[in-house]
Amino acid sequence: MSLKSKADRYVKEKTEWLQKRGITVNVDYSTEVIYEDGLGIGGLFDAYSKTLSVAAGGLHRNWLPTFIHELQHAKQYLAQTRAWTDVCNLYKGEDALGVLFNWLDGKEYPDSIVYKAVRLTQAIELDAERKTVNEMINTGLSNHIDVLKYTRDANGYIYMHNIIYMFRKWTHEDFTENDIVNKSLPDHFNNDYSKLPMEFYRQAIKYGFKDLNEGDINISNNIKKDIIRCV
Repeated sequence: MSLKSKADRYVKEKTEWLQKRGITVNVDYSTEVIYEDGLGIGGLFDAYSKTLSVAAGGLHRNWLPTFIHELQHAKQYLAQTRAWTDVCNLYKGEDALGVLFNWLDGKEYPDSIVYKAVRLTQAIELDAERKTVNEMINTGLSNHIDVLKYTRDANGYIYMHNIIYMFRKWTHEDFTENDIVNKSLPDHFNNDYSKLPMEFYRQAIKYGFKDLNEGDINISNNIKKDIIRCV
């Protein structure tokens, strides 16, 4: 059976499963889902609107892992897993993602809160990425999708949050489109994500944060100093 046939059947089954649990699924046949702040992304699960959206305008092997990843976030929400509940209500009614993105937009928080938001965001993404890879393997979709490359790319996304914290800047670059950035990363998830691998850091700055330099780092405490002691 082709990947297209498997993917169509898989998405149909999971869409019906989610709908029975009150979650709407939007499969948008474009290359990006436009988030509320205008940011173009491959997909997302929004717990507030109970909606899973994915941009399915490209090749199945490219967008299907995103659908599976967002499905894992939906399952985290439905099961109220530890990874999910830890993110909620981090600071004065705001969840960790809210704190992180509001901070990027200029809102001020205690640095310890921003640091915790970064670590909790990494934790919820790591949990989803592990389950995404397991799902691809258990369903046989890994016969059509390069799971090792996906794992390296997932590691890049998780590690990237350290650079976001260091420079207070999001990147709009998709590191998966440039294998140079992620190829040095491990193809497993048994890593210390609080430290940046040196080669990944160099390539990420070169290709994903081109307008930054070392002088832009706001080293206000020992936490940031420790992060940039790259391993």
